[in-house]
Amino acid sequence: MSFAWGAVQFFRGGFAADKEVDERLSERLEKVGQELDDEVFSVMRLLKEHLELSGTHSDSLTKVSNTLVSSTSPERVRSIIQMLISENKKVQNEVRDLNTRLQQSQQQIEKLRVSLSDSHKLGMLDAVTSLKNRHWLEIHLPKEVGTANETKGSLSLIMADVDHFKRINDSFGHAVGDEILRRFAELLSKNIKGRDTAARYGGEEFIILLPQTRLEGAKNLGEQIRGELENKKWMHHRTGQPIGKVTASFGVAELRPGEDCYALLDRADSKLYEAKAGGRNRIVADE
Repeated sequence: MSFAWGAVQFFRGGFAADKEVDERLSERLEKVGQELDDEVFSVMRLLKEHLELSGTHSDSLTKVSNTLVSSTSPERVRSIIQMLISENKKVQNEVRDLNTRLQQSQQQIEKLRVSLSDSHKLGMLDAVTSLKNRHWLEIHLPKEVGTANETKGSLSLIMADVDHFKRINDSFGHAVGDEILRRFAELLSKNIKGRDTAARYGGEEFIILLPQTRLEGAKNLGEQIRGELENKKWMHHRTGQPIGKVTASFGVAELRPGEDCYALLDRADSKLYEAKAGGRNRIVADE
């Protein structure tokens, strides 16, 4: 399956596995959101109860005050003062209980807020490499393309594919394969700057989104990454066994006026295919 066809499938509905991930994430967000709503509602109810109690205490104190004005007997005055003291203690106890319950709610709301934030982050980050993932691309790639078209600005895109990755997995195991993906992701992150974004599309495939970058700049960046990767020495992290050279192929395209994200992806994918067909470990740009 071609890179761009996979991208089109993702952007237009995706695969069943991705839909399951989306559904689980959506369920988690809905659950945390509902719990947050319930906790906020509980705080509002507490405040309403406190206002009602304050109103009741205020009415009681007004009645006692009126009684005190008309009272002349010392015994009656003492009785009213005792009543005032008792009423004041009730207010203090209720305020203390309210503060305790509000503090508990505040702590719970903060936990739920963090959980909600983490859920959003998990939905945008790749678990293996910590780069942005396909969900992030689904949202931001069309936006960046739209902005570039509206402002007549430049936008380039690099598709990268680690060469012979299946052979690495088959020879050294998936743990080594994942480590190579993480190191490659670190290499991408180290070489981008500003609004540039590296994302893992899936498997051994990556996208580098380069706003405000012309084709020549994207080609230079790709060549820099390619060269650094080629010159790395790879060893098995447990056995010390040499893994050999790890390389990647790159397809580069610059957005054309009025073009949508699917066409941009397709052109970059076509050049990536040419790079791999031409011997791998090279860059082919859509000149």
